[in-house]
Amino acid sequence: MHPQYRDVPDLAYPVKGNDREALRKAIAPVRRFQMEHNARIFVGEFSVVAWAEGGAQYLRDAIGLFEEYGWDWTYHSYCNEQNQWFGWSLEHTRKRNDPYNRYVKDKNPDRKTAVLNGLKRNSLPTSAKP
Repeated sequence: MHPQYRDVPDLAYPVKGNDREALRKAIAPVRRFQMEHNARIFVGEFSVVAWAEGGAQYLRDAIGLFEEYGWDWTYHSYCNEQNQWFGWSLEHTRKRNDPYNRYVKDKNPDRKTAVLNGLKRNSLPTSAKP
């Protein structure tokens, strides 16, 4: 595992205290700011690592809240093919404690499906496309 991620705790999602309502509470100050100042909010970077238990549900919940609040968002999906690091990839998976750090193409990319479904909520109707 890369040294910068060695001390990241294993957090399952969703569990009590780490669920959709916990996310809602965590972003409540931004929501208050939005409402008080009639501000547009842009979530410029969020993600979930390939080995996160419940990662797809986290993405569905986060995107669901962003959409509920009318926030703009982009998903962070950095991968480094040269170093074979696909930790943020939506198309790869890996066991967290794999001593060889092997990433494999995921045949059922539920995290990718969660993000694509979120993006579909913002696509233009076919009649509106140029």
